[in-house]
Amino acid sequence: INIHDFYRHWTAREAFLKSQGQVIDKSFSEIVIKDFTSESCLIGRKDFTHRVDFFSDNEFIGAVCRKREATRKSKIFTFEDVNRSVDYFREYKNLVMF
Repeated sequence: INIHDFYRHWTAREAFLKSQGQVIDKSFSEIVIKDFTSESCLIGRKDFTHRVDFFSDNEFIGAVCRKREATRKSKIFTFEDVNRSVDYFREYKNLVMF
């Protein structure tokens, strides 16, 4: 596994837990992923109840997790929202660097 895939796996698991209102704990390792690509994956505990869509640039990887029944039309974020978020994090990173 390369570093980009590692971060995508981690981000997918984190997005799944957050979509469930949970925090990272020992159940983190119980989460299973299949059909993993650079754009999306299926995820869940025993079955694959959710889908994670990734967005990234050279510095960031983000993910949106939703139930599999949801269609692409039900996306919460637009690409403009994502770009604004990435710009915000870049600016924040510049402010906190010493």
